[in-house]
Amino acid sequence: MKLGYMGEALYLGSKQSKIINRILVNINIMSTEEFNFKQALEELKKINEEFDSEDIDLDEALKKFKRGLELAKKCKERLREVENEVVKIKEKFSNTKNEDS
Repeated sequence: MKLGYMGEALYLGSKQSKIINRILVNINIMSTEEFNFKQALEELKKINEEFDSEDIDLDEALKKFKRGLELAKKCKERLREVENEVVKIKEKFSNTKNEDS
């Protein structure tokens, strides 16, 4: 399979190309300006299910654990951002309401 990335062509077997594609998708999710919380949460759920249901290699488990921690950190950051925005909106509404009285 031919996979073009940053102007270079890589020739990989199907298993290797799936791994590379998954990594590139994950990098894309984490590096886009707009973090997709839903996608990250779905990936976290999938990682959790894999730990619960499959016999996985120790090295693979370590990679998935690290990825899960990265996703959890990003999700927490996004939740904190949303929480701060909600507080600001409530403060703005409260100030507007007091000015109308």
